[in-house]
Amino acid sequence: MLADEFIEKLYAACKSENIGKFQIKYSFSAEEFLNVFDGQISSRENSQEQLYLLEISKNGKVGRFGISSPDEGDIPFIISQAMENASLIDDADENFFYDGKGEYPRVLPYAPLADKLNSLNKEDFLLAAEKRAYQNPLIDKVIRCSYSRNYGRSSICNSLGLKQSKDFDSASAGIYLSAKKGDVVKTAGEYVFFDKAEDFSVENFVDKAVEKAVKRLETINKTIENQYVVLSPRAFSSLLPKIASLFSAKAVQDKKSRLCGKLGQKIAADNVTIIDNPLLEKGFGTAAYDSEGIPTIYKEVIKNGILQTYLYNLKTAHKDGVKSTGNASGTGIGVGNFYLKPGEASQQALLDKAGNSIWIESLNGLHAGFDIVSGDFSFGAEGFEISRGKIGAALEQFTIAGNIYQLLTDIVMAGDDLEFYGSKFGSPSVLVKGLKVSGE
Repeated sequence: MLADEFIEKLYAACKSENIGKFQIKYSFSAEEFLNVFDGQISSRENSQEQLYLLEISKNGKVGRFGISSPDEGDIPFIISQAMENASLIDDADENFFYDGKGEYPRVLPYAPLADKLNSLNKEDFLLAAEKRAYQNPLIDKVIRCSYSRNYGRSSICNSLGLKQSKDFDSASAGIYLSAKKGDVVKTAGEYVFFDKAEDFSVENFVDKAVEKAVKRLETINKTIENQYVVLSPRAFSSLLPKIASLFSAKAVQDKKSRLCGKLGQKIAADNVTIIDNPLLEKGFGTAAYDSEGIPTIYKEVIKNGILQTYLYNLKTAHKDGVKSTGNASGTGIGVGNFYLKPGEASQQALLDKAGNSIWIESLNGLHAGFDIVSGDFSFGAEGFEISRGKIGAALEQFTIAGNIYQLLTDIVMAGDDLEFYGSKFGSPSVLVKGLKVSGE
């Protein structure tokens, strides 16, 4: 049975059962994966997943039940299970469905160049990439060289009149390799997302990864007395998921964010504007509506250091007596394209201001080392010395520590080099003060 046909039958059955408020969500995704190793195709996978999820509202509680394979004979069971689950919900907060009213924006999300990608010989591309990497004698091992594509469709409709659907498509290739000199071994990786013509060049793809790994072989162990550090766009953008969690209305209401009661107050440096923009053209987080079917909007969460808004879904918005900001994600709260607004200074201007300091290239251990309540963090880092405004030798791995709330006030300058790099989180280079750096 086709998806649309099953959804229509499930919808009609809910109506005939006189279920007052219900919602049907559907998702389908297909994935293609390919990996090469030592000049051969080492793995190839093709998979598909789909889910039909019925949500029934009963006395403000929402019961859910989903299946992966449509069968008209299962419809009475699906309805009864969702009804039963609604009765079992132990949640003091009321849940809501959206009625579909309002104007939905027209958006252009990220997508690969489909015609060019469909004509690409993926096996040859990966084999050529691996071969290219080994042309540098310092490359010890190509650990992983892979391609993946994920595409599909999702939809949402309910008894209040909401009916929306969207398609998605994403593709990437990644290489992860190690370089070796004597007893020193360093690793690096690089990805392309096939949304630009140059992404189809093996040379552009591989040479960046090789250069990064080789550059890290000549490390120094040096203590740098730093007033400032410069975080690369990738390093600071990797902090933004942590920063975004501070603005979640759920975290604020549960007293897990120190931003409770701070609306309209200064919480960051004057030059800090943080944007959540689900309307960004070709963004990786671009969408016309959120997971509850609410139209998305552009918003400046922080503007010139002042907290403008929290991020809401329907439940948290009702609790605060405001409108949802269109930030529902699953049953929680998420973001669209979330980024630090770039400044007017060049990256070189930041390096000149930093003087003799540290360029932080990347952070690791981000899954731990952060306490949302206190804001304290401690992460491993990789980077390079900055000497007289120039990026110099690689440093031995070190640690940075600080407080996320304080970090927002300690941003001195933001560069003009905004970068997303395959993520809905983006940042320019950032000059900050006050970070504790140890172990260089």
